Amino acid sequence: MAARRLGFTTLSSVAIGLAASQHRLRFAVNEPSAATTSSSTSSSTTKDPKDCKEAACRSKVDDLKASFGKAGVGAVAGNSDWKKASEEPPSREVLGRAGWTVLHCFAAYYPDEPTEDEKRMALAFLEAFSHLYPCKDCAEGLRVAMETSPPRVESRKEFSLWVCETHNHVNEQIGKATTPCDLAALDKRWRGK
Repeated sequence: MAARRLGFTTLSSVAIGLAASQHRLRFAVNEPSAATTSSSTSSSTTKDPKDCKEAACRSKVDDLKASFGKAGVGAVAGNSDWKKASEEPPSREVLGRAGWTVLHCFAAYYPDEPTEDEKRMALAFLEAFSHLYPCKDCAEGLRVAMETSPPRVESRKEFSLWVCETHNHVNEQIGKATTPCDLAALDKRWRGK
């Protein structure tokens, strides 16, 4: 009985934590964990996302909620197909837009002078992404593009340009428009700078 109760308590804590993360993701980036620090403090080591000034930290949901005030987003979206669409699996197009957004942002926030470990992790991420992406045809297309033009992860500039060029290559293959691969334009689009 005690083991079951402990298991339930632990699972409940995880479920509560996961539910809370639906509203706000928190990442402890470059901060020592409690296990690695010699002394603990009473404050949390996780930064509040509202303290982050980068464009990638902004939440459009929070902006939307603020614009609707007390009525809330649900009052406006309640009678629409929004709820139904959010309960369906994402389409190939939705996955594609989300996937390219992740890749472009990943490259835009990549270090200007990455360490060997960061380079290795970037390549491992791309390799995993190209194998685990839910659209298997799309994943294969990305792998072929990566074989044709291997990822350039020597700098943020090279990585950002590689992602843009690869995105254009894939767009050409599927008959979509391409965009100029200019670092200033990419930074403005993906970093807000």
